[in-house]
Amino acid sequence: MLTTNRRHPSPDRVHKFLLTAVCVSLSLSAADPSAVEIVRRATERENSNLELRRQYMFKETANERRLDKAGNVEKNEQTVHEIFYIAGEQFRKLVAKNGQPLPEKEAAKEQKRLDKQIEKRKNENPSGSAKREAKELREAREFRNQVVDAYNFQLVGEESVGGRSCYRIHAEPKPGFRPKGEAKILTKIKGDLWIDKDSYKWARVEAETIDTITGLGGILRIAKGSNINVRQTFVNGEVWFPDRLQVKAKAKALLFLSAAVDYEALYSDFKKFSVDSKVFVAEQ
Repeated sequence: MLTTNRRHPSPDRVHKFLLTAVCVSLSLSAADPSAVEIVRRATERENSNLELRRQYMFKETANERRLDKAGNVEKNEQTVHEIFYIAGEQFRKLVAKNGQPLPEKEAAKEQKRLDKQIEKRKNENPSGSAKREAKELREAREFRNQVVDAYNFQLVGEESVGGRSCYRIHAEPKPGFRPKGEAKILTKIKGDLWIDKDSYKWARVEAETIDTITGLGGILRIAKGSNINVRQTFVNGEVWFPDRLQVKAKAKALLFLSAAVDYEALYSDFKKFSVDSKVFVAEQ
């Protein structure tokens, strides 16, 4: 649920989730590719974007506001994480809460987690590391490949996002689609996606759940009618990152207690980096 630091959506998970809203049509002008071809290109090119993303570190500032079933504020919290990759695996380091740096004891605990993960990857068998990363990429590709088959696409038009010309595409789940693995979520989301005309990368998404989505081993159930909005930004002229994620979720949690979650995450300070134990080297 959007209630603990480690369960907040990461940019990579966010992107996988958002691709479920991928959309577009059957009727573009003769000068443009078909709708499904736009979607296909966008999903294929995400492989290279993911690789580039792993070369960066960045900051996530998340604000979570949760209401109980009576509409009273149950939780209002801000967290700041530094996010980066160690041997291809994402690591989230908590650095602040509610506008204040972590207390010394908690900060030391986070540093210990980081050192442990670095040491683990240093001692990892090279062949094992390669197999792990290959498996992650294979699973991501398999998911994206199913996106193209999961929806009926319709071109809405062309719009500007952040000063860049984009195709706006609408997607409705295709009746009869049989998902494999995590792609089952595709049948429960519809929405609009803006795909950059030059790079074929998605620049913005607005998605809505059309059925209950169950996650975290059945503990969390996101209700029908929840909304997910994401905006992306082009960094250093080479890679796309989410820079704003907003989730307005109608949720049912453990014991079926109703709740509503208003969650916003802002991403910033994108820098290329290298990591060696406690030392970070970021390109300015």
